[in-house]
Amino acid sequence: MITNNMKKFLALMIIFTVLFSPVIALKGVGIKYGIEYTSVGEGKETCLNYGIYNPWDELVVTELTADGELEQFIKKVHSKKIPGGTSSGDAIQLKVCFDIPRKTLDDCEDTKVFEGNVIAREKKDNSVGGVGSATSTVVTAPLTLEVVCNEGITGSASASTKSSFRNIGLSLILISGLIGVVYFMLSRKKKQERDHPIESHTLREIYMKKYGELMKLHARIAAGERNPELLRQYNSLREYLELLKEDM
Repeated sequence: MITNNMKKFLALMIIFTVLFSPVIALKGVGIKYGIEYTSVGEGKETCLNYGIYNPWDELVVTELTADGELEQFIKKVHSKKIPGGTSSGDAIQLKVCFDIPRKTLDDCEDTKVFEGNVIAREKKDNSVGGVGSATSTVVTAPLTLEVVCNEGITGSASASTKSSFRNIGLSLILISGLIGVVYFMLSRKKKQERDHPIESHTLREIYMKKYGELMKLHARIAAGERNPELLRQYNSLREYLELLKEDM
């Protein structure tokens, strides 16, 4: 039978345990992305930006890498400090870079598709001070890279005019078409800004409509439809969405 004194003693022990137990601090990150499929040039390094946020308690040093077939193209892992309490709306931009070596393609007229995930995770050698234990998470974003021929271009250097005339392949057709579309869109965008400034809510509506069109093109490409005109439409629409995002 438990006496009153024993009850008081048990109550004191519970209070002591609650007051002096280690505080459990949560930490982890979330990832924002808008692209799941993109074309990259053979013999070049291509970097993509992702939004990283941390709604938890502790600061986390986060790095971006990749898995699956994309892991082979990661030569350097970039990282940043993501403060605790960072919301999705205040996500911090962090880049992941893919270095596509020459001779990835067997033929300049062909393309190759590589699939995997971009991974946001806590940097392994990170030591952030805190009280008690902590729980960290790893988040991923799906990504498919289509490697296209990019003869005459290494790193950020462009091919000469003479070399451009020699390289008549699918990649040159896509790049030329993309430049023309982007130039046209920029000219039209500047004229619209002069004549009729677009309000922010209208930009969002346009962005969501065009994003839906982009996803339809992505589904067709993922299903195996790879004609040059479809790829040109996909890349030009993706560039247009990036321009819209800068103005939102």
